[in-house]
Amino acid sequence: SLSKLCLSLASHSPHYTPPSIRHRLSSSSSPLPSISQQIHHHIMFKYVFIPADNSKPIEVREGDKSGGLGDDVLSKEAKAYFYASSDKGARAAALNNATPEQRKVLADQLRDEVRAASATSPYAGQMAAMNDDALIDIMRTTHTSATCEITALTVPTAINQQRAVSLYSADDAR
Repeated sequence: SLSKLCLSLASHSPHYTPPSIRHRLSSSSSPLPSISQQIHHHIMFKYVFIPADNSKPIEVREGDKSGGLGDDVLSKEAKAYFYASSDKGARAAALNNATPEQRKVLADQLRDEVRAASATSPYAGQMAAMNDDALIDIMRTTHTSATCEITALTVPTAINQQRAVSLYSADDAR
């Protein structure tokens, strides 16, 4: 559903050097910045925040990409936004506070769903054979964790000046 659409990113690839910096580096007689100087230099990117709530304004925001893909600021922000906008916190609390009888019912329900999907899933038989605690752990991971889906709309190339555009959306927005 498009109502769950939240974030999109328009930024340069991590290996892209903006022309203004590239020009300064190539025309400078001084050596390139040291690694310690590069570490403390924050490279910012802009992105468009499109709230799932149509009554809220679309915003252009900035993020720091010094963490690279290993510490993706936008991914963290998107995951937190989608988590807060969902019922995943309530689901996690319900799982944590469930009685042994309720956990058994949930595991049986998941087992029934898995069996129903056995024609289309090669893993259905393995999941149906799992014990209740393992099934509850899978449910906790898939239904209560902060996640988002990232879709590359463009990839950086010389033709597009090394710009990448990605769409960050709720993983259940399909």
